[in-house]
Amino acid sequence: MTIIIDNAANWRDIARVGDGEKLALAPAAWDRIAHANRIVASLVEKGIRAYGVNTGVGALSSQVVAPALQEKLSRNIILSHACGVGELAPERGIRAIIAVQVANFAHGHSGVRPEIVRNLLTFLERDCIPEVPSRGSAGYLTHNAHIALVLIGEGMARVAGRRMNGREALAEIGLEPLVLGAKEGLSLVNGTACATGLTSIAVARAERLLGWADAAAALTLEAAGGQMAAFDEDVLAMRPSPGIQSVGASLRRLLDGSGLIAAAHGSRTQDALSLRAVPHVHGAAREVLE
Repeated sequence: MTIIIDNAANWRDIARVGDGEKLALAPAAWDRIAHANRIVASLVEKGIRAYGVNTGVGALSSQVVAPALQEKLSRNIILSHACGVGELAPERGIRAIIAVQVANFAHGHSGVRPEIVRNLLTFLERDCIPEVPSRGSAGYLTHNAHIALVLIGEGMARVAGRRMNGREALAEIGLEPLVLGAKEGLSLVNGTACATGLTSIAVARAERLLGWADAAAALTLEAAGGQMAAFDEDVLAMRPSPGIQSVGASLRRLLDGSGLIAAAHGSRTQDALSLRAVPHVHGAAREVLE
């Protein structure tokens, strides 16, 4: 299945791309990307000062950069920020970060060429995963920069599990190293794609753990000879909480047809609060994820 992004993506979309789903952009997103790139080109042509387009960055933001040096500025921003250390981030996380970068560019506010976005999508499609150290002084900048290294033929990557340098990786998937234009270096390292991508993976894991928590509760109810009256749909509906309804339905489904539950029916008035409150506790956690 292919996830198609128009103007926004949610954490489930990003996590699914991290797990290997394909990603594509809607036509309107491509139009916005191209429009923003034309704006950047116009700023450069007219010599209008704009941060990171034709100026330095950080403490050098007042330093105007001549048009002939703007490509070098973009390249140097990538090289200078690709300074991560430590063990490599997991490939699943890198896929999620790239997915968020693509989703961010789809808004049409970054000014990068469509070619950059197409190449990032090709990374995902062809399983070309840049090697990204997991730690850095400003973590989101270094992660993004290490991904961008491969776009320009630098750094290291794994293509279908085989390790090679950036230039070799691009050749393997049919791409050429990019020469970055004005602002593109800044756009590739900026933003919170790292935090958003890795958080999406973490939230997806939490959602799966909540499913296991429901399963553990169902097993406990079976072992304890639990009473199902506390999880009756009409009873739980007295509290207007989607999370409570969801967990109640989950417990009823998991315990449907249980001989142990049937044998214990009516054996006592009610169970301990810790069992009766499972939909309320698990449900509150589920609602946080929505």
